[in-house]
Amino acid sequence: MKCKIKNSELAKKSIALQGLTQVELSMIIGISKPYLSQVLNKKRTCKASTAKKISDALHSDIKTQFNVFV
Repeated sequence: MKCKIKNSELAKKSIALQGLTQVELSMIIGISKPYLSQVLNKKRTCKASTAKKISDALHSDIKTQFNVFV
């Protein structure tokens, strides 16, 4: 399954509210900063497992943050 971020601005605000930078978040969830940036800016989709890691790190439900499609 592929996932696409619903609201990139909301996701970025959630990262900031967690007291994290995109670099820190990427390190925590084990993906590169450029890849995370592309996902957050709607330039790339990601696997459901990556979307789950991002959502979990932001203490959010995956359905709130991402559109999931096949």
